[in-house]
Amino acid sequence: MPLGGGSVYVAMDEESGNAFGGSAMVSGATVSIDSKLEALAADLKGLRSTTLGVSYPMGALTAGATYDSIKDGDQWGVSASYAAGDMTVGFSTDEGSDWAVTGAYALGTGATINAGVNYTEDAFLGLSFAF
Repeated sequence: MPLGGGSVYVAMDEESGNAFGGSAMVSGATVSIDSKLEALAADLKGLRSTTLGVSYPMGALTAGATYDSIKDGDQWGVSASYAAGDMTVGFSTDEGSDWAVTGAYALGTGATINAGVNYTEDAFLGLSFAF
């Protein structure tokens, strides 16, 4: 739901899981906070995951960072993306060295080719259409 200069959300399920958060523009940067409790974690009296994120566009480049409250070896993450004309390229990694590289190229008339690879050597190549 839009709220002032940002947005907020709330989600709940029948298994005691829930999530809420929001984002807002602050001096050109997008700042977000997300908090979630998975249903299994709720059943096991586990910890709520709260993530603080910030991204900042600098021309064609956008840099981002996140920090999570759960100390599991994946607390922080960084990302960067570059957009020029019809092409975008993105890279992300985290404390656990879980990296991903993605790219897309708009072919025109609503068609876009998408590709990517990650640290587990999973790769994809696809074509999407928007009408």
